[in-house]
Amino acid sequence: MRRSGRIVEGSLTGDQGTTHCPTSPNLLRGNIGAILIGHRSEITIVDRGMMKTISTAGNTVVPALLALEALGFKVSIDAVDDQELFVATRGDETYSADDPVAVLGLVKLVEIRSWEWRPPEADLERVTRDYRLA
Repeated sequence: MRRSGRIVEGSLTGDQGTTHCPTSPNLLRGNIGAILIGHRSEITIVDRGMMKTISTAGNTVVPALLALEALGFKVSIDAVDDQELFVATRGDETYSADDPVAVLGLVKLVEIRSWEWRPPEADLERVTRDYRLA
């Protein structure tokens, strides 16, 4: 179920009545699932029970930068061929991508797989086939 509306004094008022909810700047959770705040005070409720959900969007850029800073990275923005490249550096580690969320993903990739992150040929073929990447 998806509902839209506006937050009015701690309640969601929309097309299906009013639902009381606590106020939070970005994400409200409760018995009704997740409430994602969009532009201004417009919100959408996605009823997923107690499942937590996050998707890459404009509202994840600042939290990703804050997470990189909390992990001890110095983040800079470099211009490469008229595009921005986010670069996170910590000690002898450097990670770079088109956006901070992707940089944070690379940090996690190395955390899980180490700097030997490349898969063996058999895994590469299987995953490429299973996820239809080719």
